[in-house]
Amino acid sequence: MVEQATEQGQSVGASYEENYCDIVMKGGVTSGIVYPQAITELAKHYRLKNIGGTSAGAIAACLAAAAEYRRSNTGSFEGYEKIAALAAELQGQPEGVPEKKFSTLFALFQPSEKTAPFFKILKSTLNHETGKGRLFGALKGASLAYWPVAITVFITGLLIAGIFLAFVQSLSSCLALGAWLISVPFALGFVLFAIAYPIIGFSAKDWKIEFALSAAVLVLAAYFAPPVMCAIALMPAVGLGALLAGIHIALRIYSLLLDMANDEKQGFGLCTGMPPDKNTNVAKEYEGYEALTPWLDRKIREISGKPEADGPLTFGDLWGAKGFPPRWLEEDFKDVDETRKKSINLQLVTTNLTHGRPYILPFDDQLARIFFRRDELEPFFPEYILNYLLENSKEYKPADGYPQGKKAIRELPAAKDLPVLFGARLSLSFPGLLSAIPLYAIDEEPKKSKRKLERCWFSDGGISSNFPIHFFDGFLPIWPTFGFTLEETLKHSPNRKVGMPSTYEEGREESWTRFHDKKDLDRLTGFFGAIFNAARNWNDNTLTRMPGVRERVVHIYLDSKKEGGLNLNMPKKTIKQLVGRGKRAANEIVRRYVNKSFPGNGVMMDFENHAWVRLNTFVDMFSAHIPELKRALDKKQRRVDYHKLIHTAGARVKGQYPLTDPKDIARLIKFINVLSSLPNKFKDGTIVQDTVRPVPKGALRGRPLL
Repeated sequence: MVEQATEQGQSVGASYEENYCDIVMKGGVTSGIVYPQAITELAKHYRLKNIGGTSAGAIAACLAAAAEYRRSNTGSFEGYEKIAALAAELQGQPEGVPEKKFSTLFALFQPSEKTAPFFKILKSTLNHETGKGRLFGALKGASLAYWPVAITVFITGLLIAGIFLAFVQSLSSCLALGAWLISVPFALGFVLFAIAYPIIGFSAKDWKIEFALSAAVLVLAAYFAPPVMCAIALMPAVGLGALLAGIHIALRIYSLLLDMANDEKQGFGLCTGMPPDKNTNVAKEYEGYEALTPWLDRKIREISGKPEADGPLTFGDLWGAKGFPPRWLEEDFKDVDETRKKSINLQLVTTNLTHGRPYILPFDDQLARIFFRRDELEPFFPEYILNYLLENSKEYKPADGYPQGKKAIRELPAAKDLPVLFGARLSLSFPGLLSAIPLYAIDEEPKKSKRKLERCWFSDGGISSNFPIHFFDGFLPIWPTFGFTLEETLKHSPNRKVGMPSTYEEGREESWTRFHDKKDLDRLTGFFGAIFNAARNWNDNTLTRMPGVRERVVHIYLDSKKEGGLNLNMPKKTIKQLVGRGKRAANEIVRRYVNKSFPGNGVMMDFENHAWVRLNTFVDMFSAHIPELKRALDKKQRRVDYHKLIHTAGARVKGQYPLTDPKDIARLIKFINVLSSLPNKFKDGTIVQDTVRPVPKGALRGRPLL
């Protein structure tokens, strides 16, 4: 279990100028509201060297990098102060907008005129605690989105049913009894009650109200027995009208869904991140508000302090910022250029849905050649970003037949020239809500002469890696990497809002996605939700339990039914509470790693002790491979002579990675000799024989960078 956080007073601690840390922030949608205060508090004590994030965590990571860029170049903390002020801005309204309108946070997600009906349906599902409530909310939203047509079809259904009743001579007899005076209000009342009941959400404690309503209905029904009986007989007419209206709405939604899927300007999302077209009803509704991408663009520029005339903030700007290396690392980085030194190293995750794997932004992989078409990116980015991409890219001309001009396919700028905003938007593309981004890559499966570019859709980084806490980890740390993760409220400790392990044995508990004790629709959706979460989060959940990881991760607990996630219209009180949790999360880190207070059980949990745990976990992982080294390198047992492979490296042909430089061969021989000596130094295959070791155990394996 992890200790409950409490408010702590800040102390200055070590000077941030020589005190470095890395941070990684988990993804979400509106959950990112917790990060501004966390970043600002941490920056009072540390310089942020490596900054990682995905989805909403990518927004926070980009803003943190922009603030650190400003501080590194000017010494000003103003960028972080602007980050701290974001919470107040997001929970309020822009200047000139009535206070009763929706918050700035909600207005960041602006649908197009085409997708506005879907967005109304989504909005109606928010803030419901049960699956049934969300379902009825969706039905209500659909009715509101299409109410003029729905009413017309409903009345048409009544008329059709009336004609049938006239043919069977039951309509005239019921009209003679005055049943229409009862049936019409009864039908309308029934429909309104059916809509209101799930919205009101009666519970067991409301039995008195339910009893009174039921009694009133029974008394009225008994008093007007004959007309009521006829009214009930007329109910099929109401049912037919409702059925036709429902079918019509369903067909309209289905048609819109297909239209969205085929409209590449929508990118499979309700919102593109850009404002809707001018002079539309949606544009009038959001008048005075900024959409997500223009808002984020403005914030990056304001926080970084880079003038707009100088172009967008790029990853290269961050790499070349002042302030790194510190004095104690100057010798190591004396002859290293900025692309390797990376004074501020921002890394984000996006998911290439077409390739089915995550990509690290900026695209710094030699194999990750990514291309774009300006006209296809116009719905998703400001014009000056598109112009910048055009000016800093080269056209792709492998063969005739590719489009020219505005539709020309161009290779994205080099990693150092890629705008930070571009990376943030690729990482933040929450499926269904925010559009995916169309780019291109070379299909290398055919022969080289027949290869061509294929479109790739890039979506939210959280689909494939929502909490890449391992982003900046080496075998042994020289400064800490802190993680901020967002979790569902604990079942047995619902009042715990922020937590961090208080001893090195804590924090290895499993993550739970509970659904078996739910009922009906909640149980069914819970089952499929658990499948999705397991596929998406298995790596993150497994890694967060590891020794050397768990004691540097702060858990921020949210009630997903009303806090963070897709709850776009959170009230001010809820937003304020989430902001406070971000500050408390940073204070938990400061308490341990800066103030060196004892969080619990008399165990010091500072960086020095964290480094000791990391050393032990590395030793255990490495020692597990010593027997393998013996089997591979021992002259008596080996099936492959690795020394011979090295000595004959120069004879290898292209494609077999030949080595022709004698210095390379000499260094490789030296390395293989060191490996060969290890089994003799640790004959039992164990470096440390003590039985009390950090658990769960890890493994050293060859894996891609992500």
